[in-house]
Amino acid sequence: STIIIFINQGRQFTYGATLNASVIAVRGQSLKLELYGALSWIDGAISITDNNADFRETPYISPFAFKGGVQFSYDKLSLNARVVWQDRQRTAAFQSAQPERRQTIDGYTLVNLCARYGIAQWLEAFV
Repeated sequence: STIIIFINQGRQFTYGATLNASVIAVRGQSLKLELYGALSWIDGAISITDNNADFRETPYISPFAFKGGVQFSYDKLSLNARVVWQDRQRTAAFQSAQPERRQTIDGYTLVNLCARYGIAQWLEAFV
């Protein structure tokens, strides 16, 4: 096994942006629909030499990510769906064919579905 110790040296530049959107529709006292999402982008460069002359891609980041979902509520019933997507993640290793580029590992998508029903003021069923 290998012990990795990160050292605060050299220079790093990080930049990015996030675009958020949400919509809520309400009808009457008991019907509500909410849609939301956020797309994020992050990138950067880090020096790999002591004199800060040679910059490469920042490791351990996924340049793109999305989080979004929908929530439907009616009276005592609530239904939710959420999605999280992460782009390919850069590792610390460099590609042999393109030494200025990092190796990557696969991204992933996570989907959460849930339902909730209020049986009484102090009791709810959750799936």
